[in-house]
Amino acid sequence: MQLKKICSTGLNAIHSVSNIFAWISGIALLSMAVLTFVDVFGRYVFNKPVKGSQELVELLMVITLYYGMANATHLRKHITVDAILIKFSKFIQSIIYGITIILCTFVSAPIAVRMLGKGIANLSKRNVATGTLGIPLAPFYIVAALGCFLLSIEFLIDGVKRFIEAREIHLENKQLSMKNGEAEL
Repeated sequence: MQLKKICSTGLNAIHSVSNIFAWISGIALLSMAVLTFVDVFGRYVFNKPVKGSQELVELLMVITLYYGMANATHLRKHITVDAILIKFSKFIQSIIYGITIILCTFVSAPIAVRMLGKGIANLSKRNVATGTLGIPLAPFYIVAALGCFLLSIEFLIDGVKRFIEAREIHLENKQLSMKNGEAEL
């Protein structure tokens, strides 16, 4: 029982971090929209666009994307195409989803490690920056790595949940078949 409580607390903490990251992602998305509006308005009304707006939008995209993906995974809001899977039983669907999601963990985790290494390596290099504004890129590599690490953890959690769902479905089916077997006798 103690282990279950510890796991539950850990999962709640991870999901809370995902939620905080999602809010940061939303703020970055709103900032992107405002910046784009101001840039277009300035360009067409005053013939004076915002200097470096494209670079800023690109950097805000990094925050929006990598900080929003983990929460989307937690909430199971990813786009899925179920054209083939809906033909299978819920048990098989859960197994296939579980395998797929665990594979996603093994793809996203090395990407996160690679981005973190690149970010740390570029911290000392002053020449790795945006062209117009000279904003260092290292912090954005690290931001992307943190988001990707969190995404990997959310993938792992969701994959395990899918296997637990499959187990529960299997046990329910087993109980139903036992009841049906008793009713026939």
